[in-house]
Amino acid sequence: MVRAASGLRAAFDGMEADLDEDELSRMRRRLRLAATTPALRPSVQAGTAATAAAVAAALAEGGADAGEADVAATAALAGLTEALLAWSQSPHASAADLGRVLRRACDILGGAR
Repeated sequence: MVRAASGLRAAFDGMEADLDEDELSRMRRRLRLAATTPALRPSVQAGTAATAAAVAAALAEGGADAGEADVAATAALAGLTEALLAWSQSPHASAADLGRVLRRACDILGGAR
């Protein structure tokens, strides 16, 4: 789990600089809809499956047991998804806020308090 969280955190470093306000607004609206519509939750979870598989594959390539890599990757993506959905609920959420939320979620997933 620590390796998954660390790798994902590194991927998010500086990401806020790459998001323009229009893109950020569209992402926040889509996530807010998913967060407030229970029927969409399974679709959100299904949407992270490919990312979880890629993270698991990277962990397995690095020597992790394939089953453990699947568990760690799926748990990490579930945690990040919850963080994204929570971020989307703030009417004034910014790109900087998004970066902080995702990095903090990775820290938590990696065992930080």
